[in-house]
Amino acid sequence: MYKISLINHVYKNKLLVDFLKNKEEISSFHNGNSFESLNENFLLNKEISTEKRKLLVEVISNQYDSTKLSVPDNVIRLSKKGTYTITTGHQLCLFSGPQYFIHKIISIIKSSLELNKKYPNCHFVPLFWMASEDHDFEEISSIKLFGKELKVNDSFNKPVGELNPKVFSPVLNELKELLKNEPKSNELIKLFSDSFNQSSWSNATRFYLHQLFGKYGLVVLDANDKILKDSFASIMKKEIDNQFIYNSVIDSNSKILEKGYKPTINPRELNLFYLNKDSRDRIIFSNDDFTIGNKKYSLKELEKAIDNNPELFSPNVLMRPVFQEFILPNVAYIGGPSELTYWLQLKQCFECVNLEYPLLILRDHFSWIDSKSISWWKDQGFSIDDLFQSFDSLIRKDAKANDIFHFDKEKEMFNQLSISINDKSKSIDSSFEKSANASLKNMEKELIRIENKILKAFKTKNQNKINKIQKIQSKLINNGVLKERVENFIVPFLNSKDDYFDKLLETSDINTPTLKILTY
Repeated sequence: MYKISLINHVYKNKLLVDFLKNKEEISSFHNGNSFESLNENFLLNKEISTEKRKLLVEVISNQYDSTKLSVPDNVIRLSKKGTYTITTGHQLCLFSGPQYFIHKIISIIKSSLELNKKYPNCHFVPLFWMASEDHDFEEISSIKLFGKELKVNDSFNKPVGELNPKVFSPVLNELKELLKNEPKSNELIKLFSDSFNQSSWSNATRFYLHQLFGKYGLVVLDANDKILKDSFASIMKKEIDNQFIYNSVIDSNSKILEKGYKPTINPRELNLFYLNKDSRDRIIFSNDDFTIGNKKYSLKELEKAIDNNPELFSPNVLMRPVFQEFILPNVAYIGGPSELTYWLQLKQCFECVNLEYPLLILRDHFSWIDSKSISWWKDQGFSIDDLFQSFDSLIRKDAKANDIFHFDKEKEMFNQLSISINDKSKSIDSSFEKSANASLKNMEKELIRIENKILKAFKTKNQNKINKIQKIQSKLINNGVLKERVENFIVPFLNSKDDYFDKLLETSDINTPTLKILTY
């Protein structure tokens, strides 16, 4: 295994990088970026009432029953004081979508295992929050495998968790055909086929996640539930009455801007959706009225609607974290880079409703590559860090390493020559300086032009090698995007000689923000 610093080689967002570096400038926007910030007082503040625990266990147990799965022991343990969750969440992507979906789950499982050893008087449960209410079907409807996209050509505007799994059957058939000659694929094909027998996409997702990760203690929650939303009704009413999310985030964004950072999200005035039969519609606040589709409501009418049917109201991306922390005894949210940056905008929202803000921790990152490619790469004199250099800089480095291309000496000689010419020009007549500088600039441009022509000739002469450099780089990162954000886990699962999930769990370490490069 090799490790690459995410801060040095992958992530450039200043707010994210300074958060990961624990810079003092943004300390007021979070409660800690690692489990080192965990202490007894923090755990006490993350306790929830016995009644909330009872509701939570009831809801999750019912959901496992509806999926015809045994209720995990970790669900029952959530009824007891001193049991906490370590949470991540994601959209309900087809066959889990990009690899980092899996990496998020590995991160919460590994963290929970380590915390259970460190704090034997407490218990930590890895919990996956299904984004079942999300209505962006386009984002969940495809996967990429072996450079090929498998996609459902359909459209829906309702919460994706309510969809019938049969919607995705055409892609399942494509997957079967694509993997028919892969011996290790049989168990996955059976798993996904069995999950399609469930009544909803939420249940299908819970089913296959339980089969893959249930043995590690994972608990899967669908918060699109009447009981849970009824308990959250007072905060939803506070949102429509005072727009506390909007006001808090606007204030936080102003403070973030003052410190030289750029906020990720600009809030809407109202951060709730309404669930109609076949759509998820924004609630628009304007001129003291609330509009849903073509219908207007007064404040009292909307409050009454929340009291009568809380399950029809759906938190948006900024309200969802508040809902999460309200119903869970949650110690930490482990998320991706973009998630963490918008969470940093939310601390004031939590203060408005007297909720303790969780620890924010970056998920783990993994990439896979064949050992043959790594051996060739190192034989060429490249380092592992070089995998994340720009392609052009790698070619220049290779040309120099092969004594093709040594313009550094010439450039230094030219700089010395320029200084000498300038000095002589000024000593004779200061008016010559401007003219001499212009001529020297043209000469410098010509030197660069010659350098680029030689580089181009080098590329042409060594095209096979250059193509291989580019191909190996693209196995890990392409146009600045990590492969784990593009390709589905099935590819490394099939290629891995070890148990794929055990290997990820064994090498996972979120204590330092690094990309783990694993070989097969």
